Amino acid sequence: MAKIIACFIALVVECLFQCPEVSGGSEKERLVRDLTANYVASVEPDNAVLKFGLSFICSTYDRTFHLLITNAWEKMTWTDTRLSWSPEDYNGTEFIRLPSHLVWLPDMTLYNSMTPTIERHSTNVVVGHDGSMIWVPPTIYRTLCDEDEDGSGLNCQFRIGSWTYDADILRLEEASVEETSYLSTCPLSLESANASVHTTHYACCKEPYSHAEINARFKLLK
Repeated sequence: MAKIIACFIALVVECLFQCPEVSGGSEKERLVRDLTANYVASVEPDNAVLKFGLSFICSTYDRTFHLLITNAWEKMTWTDTRLSWSPEDYNGTEFIRLPSHLVWLPDMTLYNSMTPTIERHSTNVVVGHDGSMIWVPPTIYRTLCDEDEDGSGLNCQFRIGSWTYDADILRLEEASVEETSYLSTCPLSLESANASVHTTHYACCKEPYSHAEINARFKLLK
């Protein structure tokens, strides 16, 4: 019996030094743990550059208050090198999905919103191994529009930009708009839309601030 015990102890000691390390969970779980261990989501990435896009889905109009309610998908892309990795170290994993509250997000805000906050769903962020970030949250905007004198159409504008980051910290590089996802069954017809980037200096601050300006033309269906 003593000999058997001695052999068992010898095997255990040998395994401690020579056996491969065994860890629980998948490679993606290990990757997420490694990426988020020392990550601070409240701090923006260095030299952040943002591309902002908006896909119109459906809009309704309240004639009494001249209020346009727009369902849309925002698309934001940027790079956060703190969340980059080598795929070969994690079984070839090139993309992961993380809950949006775990990562830094640009605080894009609808400046001309008729409500204190906009409704933005908390969807996952797609993270690439090179630190590329893609976030596409469904959103509801409430804005005022200019109605044609004959009541046949609307001219509407959406001004969207960071609420706290100036252009030296978060540079809005590109703004785009997509119309093909708009539903034909909506009470308003989307006739045209365009997007551009504008940089503004405010009286309060010396730093420039960038925002996306999206202009849309709607036709009121009979």
